[in-house]
Amino acid sequence: MAQSAECATSSALIKKPALAVKRFMAAVEAGDGVTACSLLTKRAEAEAKADFVEIGLVDADASCPEMIQDLSEAVAEMGGYGTIRARTIVVNGNKAKVKLTTSAFNTTEIHRLRRVSGTWLLDGNS
Repeated sequence: MAQSAECATSSALIKKPALAVKRFMAAVEAGDGVTACSLLTKRAEAEAKADFVEIGLVDADASCPEMIQDLSEAVAEMGGYGTIRARTIVVNGNKAKVKLTTSAFNTTEIHRLRRVSGTWLLDGNS
């Protein structure tokens, strides 16, 4: 049975937050700080920077692309993320949560996203 246009649109909208997270993680793996940073809200960037400064990964005066480069190097040292799978995607208006797993780290993470001007951006981890 074919999906109705409404169902197809809803399905596509639900998948977009997960695609944003995957694009961010691919940019991190590639060391593409400009792309990765363009997928973060200011809040997410500030949270990440505070966390990375706390663990000594970056200096407090590092720019977002510099922070991503340092993160990229750390991820590469661990062999990359491996396969990234979205397990649960919940969209509520302009907010979303994506629960995903990475095969390399054998971890589950929940990412908050916010739709800003029609684009899904990572808004921090929960």
